[in-house]
Amino acid sequence: MKFSVGDMVSSSHYCVVGKILRLLNKDTIVLFGSMSVRISVSILEMANMKDIDNSIGRKEVAVRLPSISSKDFVEFDTNIDLHGVSVLEGLVMLDKWLDKAILMGYKDLKIIHGKGSGVMKKAVHKYLSNNDSVNRIIKKHPLSGGDGVTWVNLK
Repeated sequence: MKFSVGDMVSSSHYCVVGKILRLLNKDTIVLFGSMSVRISVSILEMANMKDIDNSIGRKEVAVRLPSISSKDFVEFDTNIDLHGVSVLEGLVMLDKWLDKAILMGYKDLKIIHGKGSGVMKKAVHKYLSNNDSVNRIIKKHPLSGGDGVTWVNLK
């Protein structure tokens, strides 16, 4: 389904109607009440009038977000090492790791992709440059890994 900024949408994951604020590659930013949430377009549907009528005046917003435990905070590493995995595995790992970092409020992260043939490095840089949560990519930090490491600063 094709969505546009301003569309009213609903999802089985959320108990209210939201308004699309931004469209990203496969995700969108939706405003649910006073909270904006990044959500996959694949789980959204256009809200019908009944959904909209039921959501007007509601003060509570029930949202199911990925849970982060205190153990996650303690065990989270601001470095990720992608040595020894395929590019696809590495990008999946990177995506999940960045999601956790964003939820926990981390801003400065270190990605160890190695020098090698440069395939992983190119894939990581392409992924980061297309990620709206990334503020800045530092591709070559002379004091910490040179060509085998990328530093990223999140918004």
